[in-house]
Amino acid sequence: MEPWTRFPNGTPYLVAFCIAAVTVLTVNGSFRMTSDGPIRGFEWIVVAVEMLLVAVPFLLLAFLKVRGRTPWLVGMGLTFGLWGYFAYEVLVHHDENYGVDMGLGLVMLASPIIISAICLIAGRRELRR
Repeated sequence: MEPWTRFPNGTPYLVAFCIAAVTVLTVNGSFRMTSDGPIRGFEWIVVAVEMLLVAVPFLLLAFLKVRGRTPWLVGMGLTFGLWGYFAYEVLVHHDENYGVDMGLGLVMLASPIIISAICLIAGRRELRR
């Protein structure tokens, strides 16, 4: 049995975009539900760029045909943890006169590179084959 059959429809690229969509739409939805209006712009271009940033590590794993579960699970854990912390920070401080957390913003921008590197390290045994 082909290892790719562990993924829905045998398409890891679809899984990458599903992970991105669920992550970004959940975080943006939580912002919408807990405030009177959007805390930040909910423009579709912003959401699309966020989804692309989230999908990059998983698209890389799919492109390199990493079949093991460990790199995918590590990537999902890091992605959900980082975006969960981002949502927590925004939701906790949105009523206060709290400035922008530039450090977190830079980490969010660099996260595709960081998470991709950690996923590739987690799947290095499979990449040698």
